Amino acid sequence: KELTEFSEKMAAGDYRSRAEIESSDDFGLIASNMNQTAEKMTKVAFNQEAQQELQRSVTEFLTVVSQIGRGDLTLRGKVTNDALGNVVDSVNYMLDNFTKVLERVRKAAVDVSSSANEILVASEQMMNGAIQQDQEITNTSSAVEELTVSMKQVSNNAEASAEAARRALDAAE
Repeated sequence: KELTEFSEKMAAGDYRSRAEIESSDDFGLIASNMNQTAEKMTKVAFNQEAQQELQRSVTEFLTVVSQIGRGDLTLRGKVTNDALGNVVDSVNYMLDNFTKVLERVRKAAVDVSSSANEILVASEQMMNGAIQQDQEITNTSSAVEELTVSMKQVSNNAEASAEAARRALDAAE
């Protein structure tokens, strides 16, 4: 009767119970074999549950990795106590470090952009100064040319005055 009840429990999927038959006859051997079968079935059920849990974890992790691959670097995988948990933890650590590197790159890009803008402003100021300097040089050159013309006129007038003075001297003599 005990073997029958035990076999019905096993058929229903309950592998935790045991047949407690202390006998050295065929019933004892059957009970022992059924107990061993129940232990093996318990391990198989546990392994199957673990495999299903691992498969679920892998599927969740692949979903997260897919979203990360599309550019959402804020996501992190769920760390579990199974073999995949170590992999997920390592990937999370890598993403943390990658995010820090990207932040440094972003900061450097902002610094470079700021410096480029400062250089652009300075270049525009230098260009405006060069244009103004060119205008001043042109104005100075024009003034020098006018001064040269005026000096030639003064020289010509002085020469004419000197000639007139020589004539006047010659006439006076």
